Amino acid sequence: MSRSNSCRTAALALLFALLLALFVAPSASGETLQPDELLVVREQNYRTATAQMGTFTRSRQNSTNEFFPYQANVQYLGEEVKFIEYTVKRGDAVEKGDVLARFSLYASAVDFENDQLNLTRAREAYERDKSDRQESIRNAENELASISEDYGRQMRRLEIDKMQLEYRLHMHRQERSIELQQQRIDEQIERRSRTELLAPISGFIDNIAFKRVDDVVRNGEVLINMHSTDGMLLSIDNSTLDFRYNLPVTIETGTNKERYMITGRVIASDSELPEKSRRGYALIQLDDQSENEKLRNPIAYVEAVRLENVLILPRTAVGIENGKHFVTKLVDGIVKKRFVFQAMYSFQPPDAWIMAGVDEGDVLILD
Repeated sequence: MSRSNSCRTAALALLFALLLALFVAPSASGETLQPDELLVVREQNYRTATAQMGTFTRSRQNSTNEFFPYQANVQYLGEEVKFIEYTVKRGDAVEKGDVLARFSLYASAVDFENDQLNLTRAREAYERDKSDRQESIRNAENELASISEDYGRQMRRLEIDKMQLEYRLHMHRQERSIELQQQRIDEQIERRSRTELLAPISGFIDNIAFKRVDDVVRNGEVLINMHSTDGMLLSIDNSTLDFRYNLPVTIETGTNKERYMITGRVIASDSELPEKSRRGYALIQLDDQSENEKLRNPIAYVEAVRLENVLILPRTAVGIENGKHFVTKLVDGIVKKRFVFQAMYSFQPPDAWIMAGVDEGDVLILD
């Protein structure tokens, strides 16, 4: 009996404790709650942009190569000679008139020296004969003055006339012989001047024909290809036809760490030719280029599209879903998804041209 009373008492105590906890807990927690007026609703922070009318531009870019329009195929002109040596190698810079190669003639140097010696002796003999014959004529004229007899004077006069005629004939023959010897020597000198191949322009050596010592070099044979750096152009693949004649161009060049921009203009483009005649090229002339400036990894940019007063917005405002473009509008704090008709992207600046689905002034959420 006593045991059952004690159990009942414990159950009542437990029930009382639970009821007390229910009444005390709300009052205790109510002391830590903030008033309603201090509560702030957390709103989502969006990066936004406003659709606006403006100018849409789209550039094309392509790598370029240096092109040198002033080139020279250096050929040997003259009779056959034997190759001796090249004095330059590929990539060398040369000035106009520099020696590029040397040859030797088949005729020996001894023969040339003998011809020069014979010419010298012929001139000396000519002067001696001239002096001797003139002296003989003067002596004959002096003797004529001492003859008083008419017949004797006439005979002596005839002899003097004959001597003068023989003198003129002999001197003419000697002069002609000397002239011919001089011509032969001049021809040999000219031939010897062709034993050196000279640079016709200032520039750089591109290619050299292979030759061994004593190889035959024939008249008209091209031995060296070179180019001049004057008037350097840039050649570019223009299969897209974006680099059109007279368009301004921007060239990016320099090392990977230090790139810089220079300007130029398209001076030739086959985009103007009939389709069957096109070869897909364009030539660019720089507005200003420092002398001997080497362009490193040049990339050409041209404004291929330019549209005035069209609706543009940042590219990051446009998404794509199942092949369709859409934007996310923010209207009075409400996010709305809207499919749009996008006409074109550009990379620099990163814009999108929208033809339908967005109005000027719309606030759009950026990705």
